[in-house]
Amino acid sequence: MIYDAVESSSADLVANFATYLTAVVAAKSGIPGGGGSIVTTVKVYKRQPAEIFLAIADPNIANALPGLGVYAAPGAYPGPKTARTQAKSTQTRKSLVVLAWDYVFRGPDSTLAVIQAELAVEAILKHVDALYALAGVVGAGEAPLSVEVDMFDVRQAGEDYYEQRVIVTAPADTWDTGL
Repeated sequence: MIYDAVESSSADLVANFATYLTAVVAAKSGIPGGGGSIVTTVKVYKRQPAEIFLAIADPNIANALPGLGVYAAPGAYPGPKTARTQAKSTQTRKSLVVLAWDYVFRGPDSTLAVIQAELAVEAILKHVDALYALAGVVGAGEAPLSVEVDMFDVRQAGEDYYEQRVIVTAPADTWDTGL
């Protein structure tokens, strides 16, 4: 259930994130440089939050490093849970997995770093909209206000660079027909 949700989400993001973000940028006006300065590609890190993938990513701080961690959101104890499931019935186990998309951008302009992350959120939401069509996932973020966005303060990363992080979480309904 968790494995399948992370795999399906990651595969779609590897294949389609640039398309999602390009569509978002094309629909907006007033982006500095007409949107040409927006980096539409991303490196997807399965099962790794930013704290981990930033430590193993390109050590060159000058790298713009758009990175996107995809993982099942761990819940604080006591508090929200990573997943909920039930016994299998009619060869299907229905589950609810809380997925997290942890996006980080690094670049020389603090304002552009924030804009980049704001637009990436919308691209991630386009991905959430498409999750229902992926293997093992039948819907995501469908309950009112069930998708959460946590945008961190932009911060200095090295002498001349800034880093912006945002985490989007959403419950994903999955149907496991395997073991």
